[in-house]
Amino acid sequence: MTAARRGKFRPFRALALVFGVLGLAFGLLAQFAGPAPEHGDTEVADTGIGRLLPDMEKKKKQEAEHIGAKALRLYAARMKQSLEPPNFFMGPIEIGMTYERFLAIVPTPESLKAAQAGVIGVLRTDKGVFTAHFPSARKDAAAFRLSYTQNFRHHTEREITEHLGNLWGKPTTSDCTRLSYGNGSDCRYQWWPVNGVRVSAQLRVINDRLHGRPEITLRVDAADDRTEGRRWASYRVAAARSR
Repeated sequence: MTAARRGKFRPFRALALVFGVLGLAFGLLAQFAGPAPEHGDTEVADTGIGRLLPDMEKKKKQEAEHIGAKALRLYAARMKQSLEPPNFFMGPIEIGMTYERFLAIVPTPESLKAAQAGVIGVLRTDKGVFTAHFPSARKDAAAFRLSYTQNFRHHTEREITEHLGNLWGKPTTSDCTRLSYGNGSDCRYQWWPVNGVRVSAQLRVINDRLHGRPEITLRVDAADDRTEGRRWASYRVAAARSR
């Protein structure tokens, strides 16, 4: 009577089986170890940073890098006046829009705030909070400064800065500091000029929640320096005369 024939040992099949079991085990461990998704968060959802930010004016002409005396002359020209007429929009608002036009898109009168020698209009949307600064409440008063603010918890600082860089190129200046609270940072960038407008962005990152996503606050400001400079000059003259 002969013994039963045993199957031939196949090392490659055995290795594949071992790696398959290990992969399944590590996958289950990662699922249980990862943080649970947050529910009821009214902030921006993870659907792509480009879709969450409003449309903004792009830089129409990228300037070449200069060094030496030519760079100094270019910088002096920028300090005297913007290289191009102001042309910048941010979502539903834009530099130069009239106060009357802004009133047409404001939902309630409570969206208007009195400011020093001017009016600030506030517009709240699903893509963030927009503000427009006007020198007065006259219907033909033109907006000289815009701002936009939004909070993010499902996107990284790098995603946001890359998106802004695609719009306006490399920042003219940048500076980052560590915050003394929340294990966070505060970074500020400036582009000037962008189609005749000075644009600045502030990214504040707060990471004070254990095993949670950091909270990122983005603020973008766009200002027509020439109009704003004339406004403050006239305000100082009026204040001096009233003394």
